[in-house]
Amino acid sequence: AGLRARGDIRVLPQALLGASMSNYQAGRTVRARELAEEAVVLGRDLGDAGYTTAARSCVAWFAAIDGVPPDRDAIAGGSEEGAHVLQSSVMRANLAGATAVSALLDRRPRDAREALRHLLDPDADGHNPTFAVLTTQDFVDAALATDARDLVERHRDRLAALHERWHGPILVTALRYTESALAL
Repeated sequence: AGLRARGDIRVLPQALLGASMSNYQAGRTVRARELAEEAVVLGRDLGDAGYTTAARSCVAWFAAIDGVPPDRDAIAGGSEEGAHVLQSSVMRANLAGATAVSALLDRRPRDAREALRHLLDPDADGHNPTFAVLTTQDFVDAALATDARDLVERHRDRLAALHERWHGPILVTALRYTESALAL
């Protein structure tokens, strides 16, 4: 609100996406989506194709929650800069998460599991520790639905090892969810 009031558009785009993620993690998905959509408009108004692509990628996550799979070409907006942005680790991880959500809602747990698998594997090119934690519930649900308990156990062990160094609430929640799902 303060950045908007001051008209500070240097920091506002990043603040909108950060606030969107924070609201999402707090369970306020409607507000999170509003902030991400505002970021798309701001990026477009500023003529920043890269930032607009990043913001569209965030909106794609919310669209996936509504059952709409991500469309890389639409997210990139037909620009080379947008396509380049989608190659970054964070954008690839975000789209993998959106793909998994959409697949789960479409009753394709194997596709969801495979979309997320590389995020969780420290030896994989697409490994992203933040998104590995953020997408834990979807991965666990998909893996258990496809009788891949061993993958869930391996993920639990990785989360437990990370928990030795970091006690963030999102990690604690992911670890507890995984342990509960295995116990059930």
